[in-house]
Amino acid sequence: MKKNNLNNLNKVMILLSILFFIIGTCLIIVNIINNDNTTYNYKIIKNNDFKIYLKDNNFYENNILNKNNKYDYFVSKSIDKIKINFNYKFNSNKIININYKYNITSQIVSNIDNEDKLIWNKNYVLKEQKEYKINSNTFNINDSIDIDYNYYNLYAKEYEEEYKIKTNQILKIYLNVIFKTNLNNKEYKDYIEIDIPLTDTYTSITNNYEKNTIYKIEKDNNYINYIIGSSFILISILFIFVILLRKENKSNINLKKCCVLDMR
Repeated sequence: MKKNNLNNLNKVMILLSILFFIIGTCLIIVNIINNDNTTYNYKIIKNNDFKIYLKDNNFYENNILNKNNKYDYFVSKSIDKIKINFNYKFNSNKIININYKYNITSQIVSNIDNEDKLIWNKNYVLKEQKEYKINSNTFNINDSIDIDYNYYNLYAKEYEEEYKIKTNQILKIYLNVIFKTNLNNKEYKDYIEIDIPLTDTYTSITNNYEKNTIYKIEKDNNYINYIIGSSFILISILFIFVILLRKENKSNINLKKCCVLDMR
């Protein structure tokens, strides 16, 4: 009876050993397949357009100016408002899960005149954050904002008049983008920046960003599957070792019995 119980126990351990070995091997193979291509390339294309709406005047044929007019500078007092359109396009080489969000902000930056040393700044949120979740290889942000240039210009002048100083003041308009993929736990931050000088008799619109950029997203390796798979394989090897050890002990016992009988 005891012998049968041992044989049954050995059979159960052999089956469990085979099962654990298969599960462990499958986990490792699946992880290797999933991590076969750990690098994803993506390209970002940034662009912007603008329109300058002028106050009523007797000098310009058209009171709406844009890039096509090819003016390098604009008379500050002639500006009523500025409309800026942002375009931000993300393209990946493969379809992935993407969470992305963006907002539009502005900032008055005041530097010491003729030096790039900050002495004052003020931040504004022009458009509240919008958030999206998609499964795709691309997303496109196309949004615009009206800039009350006179408000910022007068506010910057008040600062200079209040403290009787001459500064280099710039209005910075930002499209701020944050995106995250299912490939790793990293958040990627990006932006489009437009610079517009303040307090001067004339102003300009300058792009302060790279239009086309190519990046790589490194995929996180799932080490948990490796650990669990390796653990199952080790358990299966341990079961085999126990079975072999029992057989060896059983053989030794039988051998001792034979020796005792022979001595008799």
